[in-house]
Amino acid sequence: MKKSRKPIAHRNVKRRDPKKASQQREAVLNRDGGTCVAIHDYGRCPVRDKAFLQVAHLIRRHKCGDAIYDPDVAVTLCRFDHDVLDHRAPIKDWDSIVIPSEAIDRAEACVRRYEAERASRGLAVVPLKGKSQ
Repeated sequence: MKKSRKPIAHRNVKRRDPKKASQQREAVLNRDGGTCVAIHDYGRCPVRDKAFLQVAHLIRRHKCGDAIYDPDVAVTLCRFDHDVLDHRAPIKDWDSIVIPSEAIDRAEACVRRYEAERASRGLAVVPLKGKSQ
């Protein structure tokens, strides 16, 4: 039997626009000064090499709604710290980094701003857990 060349369609998967994603990446890297923002017990992460830097969403992409491409919902992290944030690192490392609270507050405020704008137009919103709105 001949294999199909078509990719298997993933159910409910929203593909990210590569142009908007690269614009978001550049904006986040510029805002964070091209360095990892994670804080370890020995101080700030020293990684500055662009090859090892990644842009990580502080709020899961499916929870961001329309704010998914906004630079305020993301921070610059090195590969290791991004793996720790997304729990892809060993369990013993999950608490080894701290993300600055102002970055988290900025991300939550950005999503709330987008969701308030959606609600004012009568559209559905995705509530954030944790803090009251």
